Amino acid sequence: MKKSYAIVNQYIGDLFRYLAASGFLKNAAKLAGSTALSQIILILASLILTRLYTPENFGVLAIFTSLFGQAVVLTSFCYEWMIPLATEEDEAIDVLVFTLILTTFTSIVFAIAISIYGHNIALWANSPASEPFLWLLPIVIFFGGMYQNFNYWSLREKAFGLIARTKLAQSLWTTGTQIILGLFAYGSLGLLIGYLLTQVVGIWQQAVFFWSNHHAQVKLVSVARIATVGRKYFSYALTSGTSTFVYATGSAVPSLLLSSFYGTSAVGSFSVAQRLTSIPVVIVGAALSQVFLSHAAEMIRNDPKELKRLFLKTSLLLFVASLLIGAIVLASPLVFPIIFGKIWIESGFMAQAMVPMFIFSMAIAPLSILEWVGKQGWMLGWNIVRLGLFWLGFWVAHINGWSATTAILTYSVITAVMYLVLWVLNFYSIYLLMNKPSTASSFE
Repeated sequence: MKKSYAIVNQYIGDLFRYLAASGFLKNAAKLAGSTALSQIILILASLILTRLYTPENFGVLAIFTSLFGQAVVLTSFCYEWMIPLATEEDEAIDVLVFTLILTTFTSIVFAIAISIYGHNIALWANSPASEPFLWLLPIVIFFGGMYQNFNYWSLREKAFGLIARTKLAQSLWTTGTQIILGLFAYGSLGLLIGYLLTQVVGIWQQAVFFWSNHHAQVKLVSVARIATVGRKYFSYALTSGTSTFVYATGSAVPSLLLSSFYGTSAVGSFSVAQRLTSIPVVIVGAALSQVFLSHAAEMIRNDPKELKRLFLKTSLLLFVASLLIGAIVLASPLVFPIIFGKIWIESGFMAQAMVPMFIFSMAIAPLSILEWVGKQGWMLGWNIVRLGLFWLGFWVAHINGWSATTAILTYSVITAVMYLVLWVLNFYSIYLLMNKPSTASSFE
């Protein structure tokens, strides 16, 4: 027993020494520290927001964000993913400028589509209460698309301090706005305006950072150069963009189908449960993800064997953390009514049902690099199967008369299994990369 404990203790020590030596833990801690502060603000704000807004208000927000999540991935067709991976800085700048142009164009297209089909979209989502607010959607899509483009440039530059400050500013502006507008009984509109500010605030600091350092190079960007990167990465963008859209659609399924089968109030309860259980994922998973992807981009180009080591050791670290936090989330049905009020007891049971999904998504999702190693087809296939199983799970729950919480449990188990499959696919893709003579054409 003592020998086994010593082996485990030594392995954990080796894990932390390796991650510390690579600069991984330092950068992750920088992001996680600021992110943790942002999430503490969110927790404290939730104590107030759940008393200022109803489950129906949060349901409208959930449907709105689900539609946003599906649309924003199409704003630049995943070209932004190539910003950290481009070998030359000038090419990376060309890609960034191209994504900004694409985002502007696609946002205009979405604005036209929503002005024509907004009523039909609200009917399809079984949420008439969301229709008066759909005019905000193209605005949020535009700023959200711009934010993700500049954020990928910050990742390329390893500007983790800037990313951390941006996240903190987003939390302060969003929650502050939602609380103030809630006090004046703005209802769903108050939540949506706060969500809009999340995207707007995210852009400013990162855009200034980019422009102050590279404005001279931007002036040299030409139509011919933009067309070159557009053609070079077209196949990648087409496959990855489709795959990411399918993934976003799968992520939107719970809110949209809960609305269709159980009503807007059930969506609101699910939204609050998801919002709060995702806090550890954002603090730990997202921080590690951004640092991991930044290091991985360089290792994909130069050192696939080191990428394998980083992948395995980070996987272990995330899995242990997710198990510990998942055990705490199991107590949600007892905690939610006390902290947020009795009307949110269903949210507590939904949070408990999401524990399997929480554990495996937190441990595996931040490390997915299939698109970055040229396996966009694998990711597309995984996303299609995932989407199909989600629809099937909610449909089975509906026709059998299961409760909304049981439907969420079904969704949670399916998600956990799919993330296990995703981990295997990522590990195998790294193995293939290690045995590949050259990765130069993986994304062309």
